[in-house]
Amino acid sequence: MTELSNIGSTAGANSLNDVAYKGEMTSEQFLELLLAELQNQDPMEPMKNNELMAQMTQIKSLEATQDLVENLNRLTEGMEIGSAASLIGKLVSGKADNGITVEGKVEGLVIESDRVNLVVTGYPLLPVANVEQVTVDEASAEEESGDGQ
Repeated sequence: MTELSNIGSTAGANSLNDVAYKGEMTSEQFLELLLAELQNQDPMEPMKNNELMAQMTQIKSLEATQDLVENLNRLTEGMEIGSAASLIGKLVSGKADNGITVEGKVEGLVIESDRVNLVVTGYPLLPVANVEQVTVDEASAEEESGDGQ
């Protein structure tokens, strides 16, 4: 097979530059490269079937890996939302994005741009990742146990 020194399209070259920059190749980029390789191969020495099948297997493996990563990201996001929801009614402290120390009772959640934030009375949103301390609100704990009557 001949060496590919010029793929012939700037789209292919840009895709290859993106791969070098990010360190990973998408299935679309891989297909572009495979197509360019097939178009530019030596007709006297075409790619063997087993080589083509190996590359197709790599494409399927890449797609499966990407699906797995997407599913794990969704699972992680769901777990973060569940953890944040369990903080509702509890007292938390931590640093907001603007550097302000936030201390107070969690009243709810706000999810924006794949990020879970706590709504704390009287303060800006507190990212769940920035929570430094969690304590049980004594009044809420008494109401739940029935001791407050």
